Amino acid sequence: SNFPTEAASLPDVGSGYDPSIEALMALRPDLVIVEALTQARFVPMLGEMGLKVMAVKVESVDDVVNNIKLIGEVVGNEDEATAAVVDIESRLEAAGTVQKSILLLISDADRNLYAAKPESYTGLIANVLGMDNKAAGLADSGPFPGFSMMSAEAILRADPDVVVTITPAPEPAPRLSESIRQIPPFVGLKAIQTNRLIEGDLTLFLQSPGPRIVEAVEFLRDSID
Repeated sequence: SNFPTEAASLPDVGSGYDPSIEALMALRPDLVIVEALTQARFVPMLGEMGLKVMAVKVESVDDVVNNIKLIGEVVGNEDEATAAVVDIESRLEAAGTVQKSILLLISDADRNLYAAKPESYTGLIANVLGMDNKAAGLADSGPFPGFSMMSAEAILRADPDVVVTITPAPEPAPRLSESIRQIPPFVGLKAIQTNRLIEGDLTLFLQSPGPRIVEAVEFLRDSID
């Protein structure tokens, strides 16, 4: 985690996918919070070491607000949790709805394109705004859970009103939104013609499922407006 800035000064116990159990144990935490889907395999090991473990998941806005309330209760900070929930719910309500179709795309090292399905966290951002996700109903495929590979032909057939691109590689690597504009068939996409090809922030749209969904939703709404 690199947000908020105070997180940078906290001890590092490795990545979310491959944490150092030794470093974690050395901190002697009163509570370990894990992500229920991607980190479930660590729960038995942590339990055997005598650590208290709490699992949370983010598949819906209800998950986000309920987990904040629950964590606030567990750590004895219910007032701050309640205030955070009120802020998130009021801002999401103020975001309203956007009656447009959308594809949210990411690429791999081989330049294949994958679209976020409504069931993914990335897709949830568009769901909150009531947008029509053109990747609905597709099967999972490729290295990104909740995403489905889409050929150029399939993207052209979908021809959504809005395209959000997510670039995994750090700068100075070219942004996916720039690369797509260089692919001749895509020039005719409605989203490019109407200037609704949007580069989404990697952290907000892929790496930080949780309370910051409100920032992603507001960014998407404002970019479309």
